[in-house]
Amino acid sequence: MADIFEQVTGHMTGLIHESVSRAEVADWAIERVKDESAGYSSHAALWVTLDRLAGADLQQGPGGLSAWSGRLSVVAC
Repeated sequence: MADIFEQVTGHMTGLIHESVSRAEVADWAIERVKDESAGYSSHAALWVTLDRLAGADLQQGPGGLSAWSGRLSVVAC
């Protein structure tokens, strides 16, 4: 499961540096959320982060992406 943490970090970094689109990250995260057999839901911080990344293309408002990304769970394992 360590690989998923690296992937999440990479997608979050890509969003912050605008090297990956919000839609691309959202699509990637949605596929992970749908994959029940992977067991991601058993790790609370990972599950919340994937859920929030799945909505990356919907996030608008004050502070833009930087403010939104600051509310993401820190995946530290």
